[in-house]
Amino acid sequence: MKKRLTTKQKLRFLHVFVKEWAKLWIDIDKANISGMRVDRKVTNGEVRRIYAIVFQVKTKVDRINLKKSRLIPEYFDIEFPDGVVRRIKTDIEQTGAFTLHSSYCGGSVKSDHSHNRGSFGLFVKDFFNEIYAISNYHVLAQNELDHHQYDYNRNGNTTQDVQISNDLWTLTGILDIGTFSSEVDVGFVLMDKNALYENVLPNYSRISGDLTRDYVLSRLQGQAVTIYSMFYPNGKTITVKAAAVQVNSTKHNLVHTDLIQIERVTAHGDSGGLVINSQNAVVGIVLGADESYSYIVPFYKISNFKRCYPL
Repeated sequence: MKKRLTTKQKLRFLHVFVKEWAKLWIDIDKANISGMRVDRKVTNGEVRRIYAIVFQVKTKVDRINLKKSRLIPEYFDIEFPDGVVRRIKTDIEQTGAFTLHSSYCGGSVKSDHSHNRGSFGLFVKDFFNEIYAISNYHVLAQNELDHHQYDYNRNGNTTQDVQISNDLWTLTGILDIGTFSSEVDVGFVLMDKNALYENVLPNYSRISGDLTRDYVLSRLQGQAVTIYSMFYPNGKTITVKAAAVQVNSTKHNLVHTDLIQIERVTAHGDSGGLVINSQNAVVGIVLGADESYSYIVPFYKISNFKRCYPL
């Protein structure tokens, strides 16, 4: 007989299961389902102890007004790794449509590949000692994205085509590589490695490492994180709602997977902004928001795309 799973093991399996099925489930009502996550079930405004698969929708519609093909199931019978089939109920929350947070207004990152401005994330170094500034691909390469080019490689280009600035300095770099996919939305700007770069926060403290995937998925929920972005140059602290959320980007016909979810505090122009925890470890960068929540790309996904570490 297989050993029964602990609550933590059940949740870990359920997060992975939802990620694998998210795109198919979103197809139930692609125009209205904006995302999904695993969270405690809410009944008549009361948060219960049991966990549910929460479907986030743009607009909540009474079941009697929906065609049978568009109905979200009230539960799923799922077989867990211990061989036990468990009935997992669903929940529905109206969160509005998801949008990316690039902007036409002023910001701290401007690229010749984009009509948008956004926020600078942080400086990183790869294992060849090249130094990069990072932000979102949709901030740095919006022109390419508009033409359905979801990957970028500079292929020998040496033009200084990205400007990074704050109140004290302006730097230029070269958009080197980037991608926009279900896993990650990131662009790497190659900097002059002969110059000195530091990730210094407004309080003059420094970044201290980054969070692993296991830490994000098992321990980040309920912790405080701080955003540094165009609209929050001095930081905005908020609590993590969930750490493995799937979000439907209808404009680009893909599902962003395993995002970190916080209360909606970001606005257009905050895309690419740095997010750290209370120990100054890098959590990730801002991606976008719906009407209820803001979403963060975990740094471990950025590092999975291109091996790097914070300076």
